[in-house]
Amino acid sequence: MVNIPKRIAPGSYFNLVFDVESATTFKEPMTLSLKVPDTWEIISQKEPEVIIGEKKVKYIISINTSAFSPPGTITSRIFINTTSGYRIEKPFQIQVLSVRRIIISPILLPESAKEGDSLKIEYLIENRGNVKDNLKIEALNGKVDGNAEINGLNPDESTKILSKFLIPEGETNSFNFAFGIKAILKDSLKPITFTNSILVYSKKIKKTELYNRFPINVGFWSTLYFVGNKPKYSIQADINGKGYLDKNNRHYLNFNIFGPTNINIPILASYDVYSLRYRYGKNKFMSTVEFGDYNLQINQLMENGRFGRGVNFETRYNKIGVYAFYTKPRFFDEQKQTFGGSLYYLLNPKLRLSIDYSSKYTRIKRYGWVSLVGLTANYKTEKFNFESEVTGSKYSKRYDFGAYTKVAYNIGRFGFGGNYIYTGKEFYGFFRNSYLLSNNVSVRISKKIVLGVNANIMRLNPSLDAINFTTSPFNTSYMGYAGYNINQNNNLNLSYVWQNNEDRMEPKRFFYQQEFARLSYNLNGRKVILWYEGRLGKAKNLLAFDDPSIIKQNISNTIQPEVRILPWAWAGIYLQHDRTSRFSAQNQLTNYFFYGASFRLPINNNFNAFLNYRSNYALDELTQAQSLLYATVNLNLKKHSFQLLGGKTIIPSINSTVLNDLYFVLKYSYRLNAPISRVKNLGSIQGQIALTSEGLKKDGIVITLGDRKFVSDKDGKFYFKNLVADKYYIDIDNASLPKGVITNLKLPLEVDIKGDSTKQINLSLTKTGTIAGKILFNIDDDEDKGKPSVLITVSNDTENSYTRVNKDDAFSCKQVKPGKWTITASIIGGNQDDYSITDATQSIDVEADGTVEVDFSIEKNKRTIEFNSSTFNLIEEKYTKVSSVTKENSVTKEKNDIKENGVNKENGVNKENNISKEDNDSKENNDSWTNKTLPVKNSKPKTTPKTKSIVKDVKQTKNTSKNTSKNTNKNKNNKQILKKKPNFTIISI
Repeated sequence: MVNIPKRIAPGSYFNLVFDVESATTFKEPMTLSLKVPDTWEIISQKEPEVIIGEKKVKYIISINTSAFSPPGTITSRIFINTTSGYRIEKPFQIQVLSVRRIIISPILLPESAKEGDSLKIEYLIENRGNVKDNLKIEALNGKVDGNAEINGLNPDESTKILSKFLIPEGETNSFNFAFGIKAILKDSLKPITFTNSILVYSKKIKKTELYNRFPINVGFWSTLYFVGNKPKYSIQADINGKGYLDKNNRHYLNFNIFGPTNINIPILASYDVYSLRYRYGKNKFMSTVEFGDYNLQINQLMENGRFGRGVNFETRYNKIGVYAFYTKPRFFDEQKQTFGGSLYYLLNPKLRLSIDYSSKYTRIKRYGWVSLVGLTANYKTEKFNFESEVTGSKYSKRYDFGAYTKVAYNIGRFGFGGNYIYTGKEFYGFFRNSYLLSNNVSVRISKKIVLGVNANIMRLNPSLDAINFTTSPFNTSYMGYAGYNINQNNNLNLSYVWQNNEDRMEPKRFFYQQEFARLSYNLNGRKVILWYEGRLGKAKNLLAFDDPSIIKQNISNTIQPEVRILPWAWAGIYLQHDRTSRFSAQNQLTNYFFYGASFRLPINNNFNAFLNYRSNYALDELTQAQSLLYATVNLNLKKHSFQLLGGKTIIPSINSTVLNDLYFVLKYSYRLNAPISRVKNLGSIQGQIALTSEGLKKDGIVITLGDRKFVSDKDGKFYFKNLVADKYYIDIDNASLPKGVITNLKLPLEVDIKGDSTKQINLSLTKTGTIAGKILFNIDDDEDKGKPSVLITVSNDTENSYTRVNKDDAFSCKQVKPGKWTITASIIGGNQDDYSITDATQSIDVEADGTVEVDFSIEKNKRTIEFNSSTFNLIEEKYTKVSSVTKENSVTKEKNDIKENGVNKENGVNKENNISKEDNDSKENNDSWTNKTLPVKNSKPKTTPKTKSIVKDVKQTKNTSKNTSKNTNKNKNNKQILKKKPNFTIISI
């Protein structure tokens, strides 16, 4: 048995090391031949120096596989022949691994662009793996020009994709625009993305603003609401603004004025809201004060979202901060007023510790004061998150406490999440007489498969605000689940759930127990979105008057498809059928049907619309506000915005009644920038045209600064005044320059304007020269399917410019400034290591009105390996057993791991075609095969510097090679096919 690796990566090499042993001494020479796919190469062999007179000889053969060998099992054979006719045959198998390797390379990228420009970027898509791939190409912040589907990109093939990107307008004189393309591979979870960014400078200089301004929106709401069948009308003013008051971003203001209250329906936000928030920050100091209406949230146990009117204040210096508040709740009648605060310490960015205090005047059995004191700790890192609170409560000389802990931990493939709450019967914080135990453990088995379990026991009694709209039912559930991500757009989830769900309100509308298997599927495609969920199990209604031990069937199916009917329009439907007894007062199986539809128009940022309709919801879904009908139309016209809302909403209330009312709202808003202070420190630019070549003129040159233009006078001078301190970009209109003339500076030129200063700019003009050349490809057409893509770079100490080689293998660079330049030819894509460029970098001198010719020669690399001429030292045990020699065969994907020393393809090994093909030759691979005969000599073969074999670091019991993976294969029971009974065998090492 030959000691070869069981699996190899395409493009790697391996060694065959084996002994031929005879019971008597060898009397005649032997000939070794090898049968492998013809795309593989025998790159080196080590033969025994003496055969005749020996009982055992050793052979070492190095084989280089093709980088694009198809995956699968390859069966090869070794043949040993003697001149007298003895023959032995040894088969061996190797599994070629599947390698997917798609490389995206831009052919040529611009360094800068202007607003409104349309960029056309060509990308080279190469398949450097050994698997045929199908790809879908998407342009990031742009679109693909032509077919975005690449079907059947074979190994060692490439194609080109042209993408278009429209440069948007920015808010500043310059900004970076990110763009790129994404290749989505079939059956792959992670797309391959290439992104880049370029500098964009404005075509239009933003209008010089003489005032610092504060953004404000002024508008109104007009509401029509049907309570039952009675219409009600209301109009509210809506004025809000937020932003910095100074250029140093130290003073921040946020205010909101909305009112008056006309309809007390909180879900529509038709109640009045008046708030003002100011923040000041500098270095390590920060201070904030807020007046009016705000949401109070101290922590999870004391107050977790109480809307009221009052004031709060926070100040922090370095790591220590203080927070204080006073508020009167507006939509919680049981509570009249609350005050308190926190003292906190930021130990580091990850850890926050605080002492919290709250006192509230509330009604329990009667009105009285409740005092709460707590300790809170928050610790958060990238993989670990921990939150913990302990709070004590005092009311009417009765004491109790509450505790809260939240843990999230992710390391490697393992994830854990826990959420725990406990509050006593006499604890009167946000929760009372409550507990929550929630745990989730997940393990990612592979990139596509995740397994997990979840346990949840919830008995929460929150102090509900009227704007929360949830009745927080009691729930106990246990679930085991498995998720399978088919690819980026498709995933499956399978779970088994046991659940007990109880309405905490009186009278109870539901109280049931169920267990079921659940299958869900989600598709998120470019033209189709689909969600499906199916349940099969059993349930019983614990509120039923008949025998509650009777368990009924529980079946549910829900499907929600959505289809892109136009590039800017989506339409979908919703269908749900439940067959269950969990809501039946007689504990009988009942069919429930729910249906709906949706329509989306995501046209652009200026106009979009959305419509969603549902016929109804299940009883246990009505513990929170639900929308039966919701529609919105949004229109933005520069500073004006319009929004039309309409809908029908189910709103649960504290007394268990349900409001089901229709409403329409029209919103209008106007954006204005209120002046708050006058801008000072305006700057200017003063420039001069200079000449470095004779026969040129200075006047009539058009210099641009965004949309501003200035024509140079007879002295070559130009000016730009009243510029706000900012970065600007100066350019020259090339149409105003004589042919063959450019500036010595690289344009556009960035100019940083400071306040109350004048920037001096000198633009020198010079005549240019030309660089022209050709690429000479010394490539055998039988070896390559196509020429590599070549990019030419011309550079000096300050500038770089690029050009592509055309279809005739020629290139040219025009308008090159006179002087010394460096020109470099480079190969684009993932096959750079397959080729060599002679004199890839050259130095040239460019003269005005002159042409410099430069040629480059490219040839295909030959892969070689070197071996040491020293022999193995082996330890014999008797005559039939040889001590093992461990050989490490590391698998590598990179071609440049093998030295390119110019060893010829046969490496001193003669090919013979006279060996007959055996009837039992392997047919397990589609590669064509070649019998490669290795002559065995009795004397050491002569070598040349190009073919000398070298084996490095060989020891008595260990053979280590840099590019081979560990794999020792011992098996003495292989059948050997013989023409005549030989007196020698092949022994594995």
